[in-house]
Amino acid sequence: MSLTNNEIIEYLKSHLPYRLNSLMAHDIILYRQKNKIDQWAQSARSPYEDSLFLEPAFEISLVFGRSLMEFLGIKYDHKNQQLKELDPLRLGSDDITLKSLFPQRAYCTLQDSDLIKHKADIAILFKIANKSVAHLTSKPSNEQEHACIPNARKAIYDLLLKYVPEISKDKLWYHAQIGSLEMQNIK
Repeated sequence: MSLTNNEIIEYLKSHLPYRLNSLMAHDIILYRQKNKIDQWAQSARSPYEDSLFLEPAFEISLVFGRSLMEFLGIKYDHKNQQLKELDPLRLGSDDITLKSLFPQRAYCTLQDSDLIKHKADIAILFKIANKSVAHLTSKPSNEQEHACIPNARKAIYDLLLKYVPEISKDKLWYHAQIGSLEMQNIK
């Protein structure tokens, strides 16, 4: 699907930052609570109150993680339980991918060094997104799988910024709140 220049700008300034923010919202909330960054994070709340926003943030991060990887050209093979490259011939007529914004730019490949490093974690994110969130199934995910999700989300975040560096970073919560603190800690 080809997009107009205005639509491409809208994806770079609005749609992709929104999805990246949703992908990382769970991590940002936990980070702010752990580090007591604001008054809200310091107040005593019940686990039920936390679950009102943490669980939905967790679930949407899985769905958007899967969606963003497909945008980059990577899907999940359910039968073999591994990542695979997107077949462009199987795209819907209104599916937006990296090539919709930048037709000459290559999709992420299975040989990408950053993807190779986090391939297992990202595959688990796909599995949980498909089995626990997108569909109700009788085989729930487990704690060991859940432990892989923060690494998968961060890897997807980094991959998207690697393949689409034009994304408006001023609208990225993680970039503004945690990324800048990480950089200060490295120095």
